[in-house]
Amino acid sequence: MSNTKTVFRSLKTAWPVLLAVLVLLIFNLTWLNPGVLAFDYPKLKQNSLTIGTTEPGATTSYTISWRYPSNTTIGSVRFVICADPYVTDTCSSTPASDFSGGVLSSQTGVTGFAIANQTTSEILMTRPTAFAGTMQSTYVFDNMINPTGVHSVFYIQIFTYFSDDGTGIPSFISSVASATTNPIQIEAEVPPILYFCAALTVDDWCNSVNGNFIDYGSLDPVNGHSATSQFGVATNATGGYIVTANGNTMTSGNKKIAALATPATYQTGEQQFGINLRANVNPALGQDVTGLGIGVVTSDYNSPDMYKFASGDTIALAASGSLFNTYTVTYILNLPVDQPSGVYNTTIAYICTASF
Repeated sequence: MSNTKTVFRSLKTAWPVLLAVLVLLIFNLTWLNPGVLAFDYPKLKQNSLTIGTTEPGATTSYTISWRYPSNTTIGSVRFVICADPYVTDTCSSTPASDFSGGVLSSQTGVTGFAIANQTTSEILMTRPTAFAGTMQSTYVFDNMINPTGVHSVFYIQIFTYFSDDGTGIPSFISSVASATTNPIQIEAEVPPILYFCAALTVDDWCNSVNGNFIDYGSLDPVNGHSATSQFGVATNATGGYIVTANGNTMTSGNKKIAALATPATYQTGEQQFGINLRANVNPALGQDVTGLGIGVVTSDYNSPDMYKFASGDTIALAASGSLFNTYTVTYILNLPVDQPSGVYNTTIAYICTASF
C-alpha cells in the first residue's frame, strides 16, 4: 500500500513535465506538417506579376518579382498556376494556359537559376543552393500562353526551397494575381493630304487666294517688264512632292518672245521670258521661300537675278511630308526694238504631284 502511494505521488509530481513535453511534441509535429496553414510560413514581400498582354490565349511574357524578407538560402523556386490563391491547398482547378514552352529570358536580384522542368501549369527553376539576400528579384518568362477564358482571373503560386530540386518544406510561399480580358482596340486612319494653291497671292494653308491674271500693258524695248505670283504647298505624303511649271513662252500667233533655255541675267533690249523663285535685285522683285515646311527651290530657279523657263521643269520640291511653304515666282519679259507687233499672251500652269 505504501508503494502504491509513493508511485501516485511521483506521477502527480511529474505530470506538469509530461504535459510540457506533450505540448512541445505536438508543436513540433505541427511545424513539420506540410499541410500547415499559410500564415505559419514566412511570406515573400513586394511580390508582383506583370504580363505582356491580357488577351486570352495570347503568347506573351510574364514578369514575376518579389523580395525575400530576410537573408536566406535558396536552391529552387516553383511556380504553379491556379484558379485560387490558397498556396497550402491543391489547385481546385487549373486555368487553360500553357507554361510548357516558357523560357527564362531574364533574371535580376537573386540569380543563377535555370528551368529544371515544366508542364502546362508549372515551372520549377533551380540553381546550386546559395545565399539569397533581400534585394528585389525579378524573373521574366517569355513564350507563356495566357488562360483562354475571357475575364479569367488566375493566380501564380510561388514556393521557394532550400533544396535545389523543389523537394522538402517550402521556405517561403506567396501568390500573385492577374486576369485576362479582351484588349480595347483603337483604330484611326489618316487620309492622304495635299494642300496646293496658285494665284497672284496666297496665304498660309491656302485659306485665301487672290487673282490669276497679269497684264503687262503696252510692251516696249527700253523698259523691262516683270511681275510676281505665288503658290503654296503642304502634304503628309511620305515621298514628298514636286511642283512643275508648264506652258509656253509669250506668243502672238506664230510670233513669240524666246524663253531663256538656261539661267541668264535680266537684260532689256533682248528677247527674254523667264522665271525664278528668289528675292531679286534686278528687277527688285520676288521673295525667298517662307513657311515651316522643308520645301526647296530646284537649282535652275534658285539663283537671285538669274532666270529661266522650260515647260515641265521641276521648280520646287520636298523630299518627304512637309508643313506649308509659300513660293514667290518672279516673271521677267524683255523684247528687242524689232519685235513684231501683236497681242502676246501665255498661260502657265503649276502642277503639284505628291508621292504617298
